[in-house]
Formats: sequence, C-alpha cells, structure tokens
Amino acid sequence: MTANRTSGSQQFFAEQTTRLKQQLDESVQQLQDAKNESGLVSIPVQQQALQSQLVQVETGSLTAASALASSEAAIDTLNQSLAKLPEDAQRPGSADHGA
Repeated sequence: MTANRTSGSQQFFAEQTTRLKQQLDESVQQLQDAKNESGLVSIPVQQQALQSQLVQVETGSLTAASALASSEAAIDTLNQSLAKLPEDAQRPGSADHGA
C-alpha cells in the first residue's frame, strides 16, 4: 500500500511543528511573566505555604502552653513553700525586728 505524498509536505509539517512549538514556548513564558507580575500563585503552592504557617502557629501555641504550665507549676510550688513559712516571715518588713 502506498500513501500519497505531496512533494515538500514533510518539510512543511516539520517547519509548522517548529514554529508552533516556538509560539507555545513564548506564550507559556508570557503567561509565567504575567503571573509573576500580578503576584498570582498557584493554589497548591499557596495551600502548601498556608499549611506550613499553620504548623508553625500550632508549634508556637504548644510551646507557649508548655511554658505556661511550667510557670503555673513553679507558682504553685512557691505558694506552697510560702504557706509553710512562719507567719512572721510572711509579713512585709518583718525582717526589721523593731528597727
């Protein structure tokens, strides 16, 4: 079986393919430039950035909660120690002893 071929058709299609590929590349670059200039970010990239921020906020929150619990425990310990002191030692100026 023989296919009909017009003289120069292969060269024509090769040239068209090259030209259209170049136009496509230029269009893709223009689109990328426009996105960069307008500050557009793809949704997956933006979602990943927000998830990263969320993790940082949650980590900070856990750190703060841990520090708060530690401080409250220290306050409780100090209050218990203060309660065990004699009443004279708990009053302001009691160390003066009649001065």
